[in-house]
Amino acid sequence: MFLLGAAASAQLIDSVNLLGSTIASGTGGERAVGFLSTGNYHAVSSVLPRSIEDGGQMEVVLFDSLEEIEAAVLDGTIVAGLSTSRPENPNGTLVEFPASVVTMRAPMFRPSDGEAALDSQHLREAMDAATVRAIADGSYQALESQYFASNGFDSVAAFSCGIDVTKFPFPAAADAQGLLAAVLARGSLRVGALGPSNWGYQGRYTQDPITGFWPEYLEAILSKFGEAYPGVALERVWNSSSDGVMESVLSGAADVTEPYWTVSGWYHGRARSEHLELGCTVLGTESIFFTKAPVSAVQPSREDDNELEDWLIGLIVAGAAALCALCTLIAVMTHREKAGRPLFTTLDAADVVATRSATTDVSNKA
Repeated sequence: MFLLGAAASAQLIDSVNLLGSTIASGTGGERAVGFLSTGNYHAVSSVLPRSIEDGGQMEVVLFDSLEEIEAAVLDGTIVAGLSTSRPENPNGTLVEFPASVVTMRAPMFRPSDGEAALDSQHLREAMDAATVRAIADGSYQALESQYFASNGFDSVAAFSCGIDVTKFPFPAAADAQGLLAAVLARGSLRVGALGPSNWGYQGRYTQDPITGFWPEYLEAILSKFGEAYPGVALERVWNSSSDGVMESVLSGAADVTEPYWTVSGWYHGRARSEHLELGCTVLGTESIFFTKAPVSAVQPSREDDNELEDWLIGLIVAGAAALCALCTLIAVMTHREKAGRPLFTTLDAADVVATRSATTDVSNKA
């Protein structure tokens, strides 16, 4: 593992082409790439070598958090990781480069198949209406600006629905059918979610309260939903896999997926859109690959900076103390001189003779 990490650190991988060639010619961890979900992998699979599952040699490794992916990149367990935005990289230990693929995100619903109780038409219309209003009132733009400033989150305003609230009315509660009627009767909207996991600023789903870009975006959408249908609470239906989340929607255990769902992903060997119905897209993201930076490119850590700062502070304090002592000595000398009692005096010739005589007399007596 150490040798692999050392080898990876000596090679600069800063483009999709270099990453692909490294995977094609590498061994062990040099063929492994880390993702948070299979959906994230599917979104960028077109720019990567084929995976082992597809008859290729690239290993797809799933992690629970961005921190785990970053650690695996740095210790050489995997050659690269993928994030839907730039990871935190304060010391420059990672090299970041875009995947050059815009990934659309949207909530997904159970398709209408004649089963009245699970018909999603009205629920989808209601969620689309809420999504358009959350975008129209600036909630999306405010969140995107906030997390771009704090964490470098950069998204694309890629909306499949025109942002005109007059074109997306809410179905009347009194006429609600299918899943929307069930949601209103139950008093909760069951959202199929992946995890719970900690995705850093994008979603800290293991914490209480849950914070981050995606949960706050969903809250903004549901606030518009709540204006039309008061008293409906959010209930997350957790699952450990992307397939599990979609199966919960198809079976009726969940009403809709989270809005971060990747449109271009697969389910059972086919496009997700062939199995589920898409709501309005909420944004697009250009995924970011990251690899280990060569040692020469890594910036000094803050600990090193602190050690240097402590050394300088110590030197400054010692110099200031010495200067204060010198000033005090000069002040005392000046005061004694003015008082006629100098701190240091010189001996005149008579004093020297007297001193020598006294010394000779004492010596003779001894």
